[in-house]
Amino acid sequence: MKTKTLYIISLGIALVSCTKVIDIDLNATDPRHVIEANLSTIKDSSMVKISKTISISDTNPNPAVSNALVTITDSNTNAIDTLSETKPGIYKKLGLQGVEGHTYTLKIVSGAKTFASTATIYPTIALDSIIQKNLFDQPGAVGPGGGGGPGGGTAKTSKQIPFQAFYKTTPEVESHFQIKVTVNDSINNDIEIRGSKEFSRYSTISPIRVRVKKGDRVRLELQRIDKAVFNYFTGVIENLGQFSATPSNPKSNISNGALGYFKAHTSSIKEIVVK
Repeated sequence: MKTKTLYIISLGIALVSCTKVIDIDLNATDPRHVIEANLSTIKDSSMVKISKTISISDTNPNPAVSNALVTITDSNTNAIDTLSETKPGIYKKLGLQGVEGHTYTLKIVSGAKTFASTATIYPTIALDSIIQKNLFDQPGAVGPGGGGGPGGGTAKTSKQIPFQAFYKTTPEVESHFQIKVTVNDSINNDIEIRGSKEFSRYSTISPIRVRVKKGDRVRLELQRIDKAVFNYFTGVIENLGQFSATPSNPKSNISNGALGYFKAHTSSIKEIVVK
């Protein structure tokens, strides 16, 4: 029988933070592949994770998919990189690094199924600086109970502080971005994306609120992504925010019915210490 399931996964990698995917109305006896593929211009930070869906009633971890053949082909040079399985469901290659302006094709052969996707790495748009909009003890910091109000507290108190990032770009260039947030060594799971309209009109990112303590290191990574991946994350946000009366799977840019995405991107990183 067909069972209605709600499937939420966390997508975490070393230099790439998490996101979530919703999958509904799946047959519990017919699991689907979930592919989380990231190709970065930062050396050795690229990774492909492959798993399968499970029913919401299943308390076991999502099963990893092992023994898949995973390749990434550079369409500009025809060079083919084959990734090795470093641990169950995780595929990497030492020295793998994307190149700006190049288009890449991901191909995965898992059992009798083949999945493919293509993504382009657009030129880097560099972060120029980050500022902390409110000092930790000023009004505007949001405490553990939520809501605004007076500051105060000790260095061990956790509060939400807005941070503003500035970047260098050309106004007429259409661009799409994902902003990864890391506090100390912990990756923020929230999805932060920005579209072409905002980046075409302004040279700053709308403030991002981050829960921090005094002395924490906040790192923002501006990833320039292609439109297909931007649309995928938009679908994730719409589902998680319940903006749609009838939730549906975010539109993947991977073929053959796979869930997930293939993201090829540049990265520009800036860091600030909370005051």
